[in-house]
Amino acid sequence: MELRDGDIIVVTCKLVSKCLGLLVNINDVKPLPRALVISSKAGIDPWFIELLLRERDELLVAISVKELADKGIINIYGLSKKPETAKKALEEYPTMFLALRDGMLWSDVGVDSSNYPQNVLSIPSKEHRCNS
Repeated sequence: MELRDGDIIVVTCKLVSKCLGLLVNINDVKPLPRALVISSKAGIDPWFIELLLRERDELLVAISVKELADKGIINIYGLSKKPETAKKALEEYPTMFLALRDGMLWSDVGVDSSNYPQNVLSIPSKEHRCNS
């Protein structure tokens, strides 16, 4: 592959985080009381909530996507090419969080656990602006 004039290169926020070593082992995260309270209400592990709280400027809303899907309010399973995979994803992350971070709207504040080894996730770089 060769780059030419006019080619467009896309660098994802996740790639920047990986390159900068912004990986977190959840075993090194100690959830504070607020994270424990939110975790129990949202059905998400407290270490994930603790990282959301650390990285956000303002937590705007928590949306129980799994509950909306289970009640048939949104048809996530019907829209998915792999309904069983969607179901597993919602079991692990039943709630989506919208937050402000650096003046931008983020889902889950950009904390990403996909395609990493177990117990490892990435956080977005504060120095390099990228929006999820």
